[in-house]
Amino acid sequence: MNVKDNKQEILAISCRAYENISLNDANAPEKLSCQMFSVVRPINLVYSTSFEKLVQNHKGTISPQRTESMLLRTFLAKLDQIDPDVLIGHQLEGVDYGILLHRMKERKTTNWHRLGRMKRSAWPQYGGRMAGSFFAERQLVSGRLICDLANDLGKVHALYSYLSSRLI
Repeated sequence: MNVKDNKQEILAISCRAYENISLNDANAPEKLSCQMFSVVRPINLVYSTSFEKLVQNHKGTISPQRTESMLLRTFLAKLDQIDPDVLIGHQLEGVDYGILLHRMKERKTTNWHRLGRMKRSAWPQYGGRMAGSFFAERQLVSGRLICDLANDLGKVHALYSYLSSRLI
């Protein structure tokens, strides 16, 4: 949260990219081959003194950027390079995706259309009062599936698992 401007900003984006995943593979995600990358920017243009050590110990690639705009452009370029079929996250739909779109639009980020597979020159128009931004936001990721691990079905499953373990 940028207190001075009273706006949420993005300081880091981290991703894991898995290739050729089989739905029948029972291996834990940690045991599967993947590519990890993070794009980060400092608070107040200065990295902490321990930042270099963190970069050296990180298993993936860390791409330090000076500004939020540079961070967003670098992330979109990497996303375009990897070209994933599915975007998975925890509270992706309810929180992170909306913030990402808002920051890209406010920062006038070039190549924002790389979130999806359809090249666009203008942001989609938001519907009327009742439609809100849900469908407009989904248009931006055309060609990719969004999977939110914190959706209601996931919450129900977690509650069911918790209750089942208490009944045994």
